[in-house]
Parts: sequence; C-alpha cells; structure tokens
Amino acid sequence: MKQKGMDYVSSIGLNRAHQHNGLSNLAYNLTRYAFLKIAQA
Repeated sequence: MKQKGMDYVSSIGLNRAHQHNGLSNLAYNLTRYAFLKIAQA
C-alpha cells in the first residue's frame, strides 16, 4: 500500500491502527468509485 502512504501507521493500540486502515481503505474506495463513475459518463 505504499502508493497511498500506508507503509507505516503510528498509533497507540491495535484498535486505532485497524480504524486508521479502515478509514484509509474507505477513502480510497470512494475515490476509486468517483473516478469510475466519471469515466463511465
């Protein structure tokens, strides 16, 4: 995941690290969805 700047997560606790990964994944998916919808039009 280096292209998204996710090679290192500095957080205290495993739950926060999972939350950070989940939010980053959600942001990536929304960006990808928007790109595909624009390309479809």
